[in-house]
Amino acid sequence: MIIDGLDDNRGDTLHIDFQNENLIARRGEEVLASVPDLICIVDSVTAEPIATEVLRYGLTRVTVLGIPAPRLLKTPEALAVVGPGAFGYDVPFVPLAGVYGVRTNPSGTDLVRGLAPI
Repeated sequence: MIIDGLDDNRGDTLHIDFQNENLIARRGEEVLASVPDLICIVDSVTAEPIATEVLRYGLTRVTVLGIPAPRLLKTPEALAVVGPGAFGYDVPFVPLAGVYGVRTNPSGTDLVRGLAPI
């Protein structure tokens, strides 16, 4: 799937590879996020989630969110079955910044539980 940037991201293109779930998000050759971290696509106006089975050309304005995976899914044993290599990608897993369930503001204090930007 290809998502063209709008507004401040105009000119950027985000590529998301998916099977039953979003697996890898890339801008050019740079991997921004990959499994087991979650790559979520939501409607930019309503924040309704958009599942992979309903994605289609010209759907709507979307926002892509990254949610860090729990620590248990980041162990070498777990990555062997849920990491990028398990889906045939020859890229290392680089975890999203943040801790599953906690997002902090620049001062380091808890801000919102659950989401982290990609």
